Amino acid sequence: MRLNAAMIAAFALAACGRNAETPAPAPEPSTPEFQEVAAADSFGAPGERVMDVAFWSHPAVAFESLLIAATRDKVSAYRLETGEARFEISGGAERIDVFYAGEGQKAVGYLLASGDGADRLYAIDQDGSGFKQLSIATSGGLAREHCLGNGASPELYELTADLVSMRSVRIVANGAEFSSPSSIADVSGAIACSVNPLANEVIVTSEDGSIRRVDPSSGAIFSLALPQDLKPIAAALATGRNETDETVAQIVLLDAGGAMLRLFDSKDGHAIGAVRVKATFDLEAVETATRIKIGSANYGGVYRDGALAIVTEGDGAPVRLVPWNGVMGALSIPVAAVVDPRIPGGESAEDSVISIEVIEP
Repeated sequence: MRLNAAMIAAFALAACGRNAETPAPAPEPSTPEFQEVAAADSFGAPGERVMDVAFWSHPAVAFESLLIAATRDKVSAYRLETGEARFEISGGAERIDVFYAGEGQKAVGYLLASGDGADRLYAIDQDGSGFKQLSIATSGGLAREHCLGNGASPELYELTADLVSMRSVRIVANGAEFSSPSSIADVSGAIACSVNPLANEVIVTSEDGSIRRVDPSSGAIFSLALPQDLKPIAAALATGRNETDETVAQIVLLDAGGAMLRLFDSKDGHAIGAVRVKATFDLEAVETATRIKIGSANYGGVYRDGALAIVTEGDGAPVRLVPWNGVMGALSIPVAAVVDPRIPGGESAEDSVISIEVIEP
């Protein structure tokens, strides 16, 4: 078959076009769709730089519970219902955590404040009116982050370099004894941990966004998720029980790129959704954030299903508080029933039954 000049030119042009074809551009990082939620309250002085926050649950009166905020100079406690300052401790902290030692409603709440290479421990009055500093034996202070469990034998989990370590905590007269650290798992790049009191597990988040579940008794690690295009700087855990009394928990990651909160299921790691805190008539939208904490307890009123605290940066109040049922509602997820942190396994028959003595006339 003979080809004329026009056909030869056409084939040459097509070949040239193929050789000059440019590669497809790399996909842009995906921004997940997000829902907006509203903060109900704000805490702290405008412009103040808060380092960390924690929740304390009142043993009897839900709305007397406290939000505790730490700056580099002081630790302040606010009544959740009204926002009034209850008390203040001089001497700041970079990280704070609340845990409960003991069983049931008589369990005492403690605040562990860490910073500048040292730990301080405070007992919180049962009526939420003040702190009492206690002595600590063999404390840590050098951990990158830490989280604490509750119960008769509380445990402190520390993230140091690529290790998750554990210390047992024993409350003694006027203080506490922390055991030497015992390594339980290797988790590279760990930046945050949370204890699930309903499932006896520790949820660890790494700087690459990976989420792992660690069994503290065996050190076994279960990988849950490795989200794309996510560089978390903080994480928190919400816990509860559904209508069939099964444990329900959501892992919340704070993205370094702004104030996006990404939620994942703690059982299989599947993505649940994303939220951002919008502006309301009296509060600005949260554009940047540095820390998050979730209180999974009944704090009364709009916080009866728990609360999400977001530490912000800027000129406004440094801490915003979002009702947890608002987050779940925005994502069309049923709200789990919160469990008293002092009784994570549920009330005993003696605690739940009211004894009434009947006197015959």
